[in-house]
Amino acid sequence: MSTTTYREQSKASLVQASEELARGDLERASDMGWDAAAQIVKAAAEARGLEHDGRAALNRVIGALVDETGDSKLRYLFAAAGNLYSFGDMLYAEDIEVLIGDVALLVEKVEALLPGGLNGERE
Repeated sequence: MSTTTYREQSKASLVQASEELARGDLERASDMGWDAAAQIVKAAAEARGLEHDGRAALNRVIGALVDETGDSKLRYLFAAAGNLYSFGDMLYAEDIEVLIGDVALLVEKVEALLPGGLNGERE
């Protein structure tokens, strides 16, 4: 897939995560929150020619982005997204809401590092 496709999927999943949370479907909200994070990291990986198949590869991409930018908060935000993936079925709605907010910040920060930046222009 292209960087643009991953970016678009990330944004769509982030919107869906909030919608599912509002409906009270906490498991689906968690899944969509994780997906939003994973897709934006895949976009960054694709733009840099990095492997992005699986969680370990995505963690390596985050490490590369931290090395590139010096922004260690990226690690924290991606770990927060990982909590949605790993513990989404055990979290309260309030926790999921906070974590989806962390994912939104991750998406914003990583998107700024993509071709076209936050404007989302096609590459």
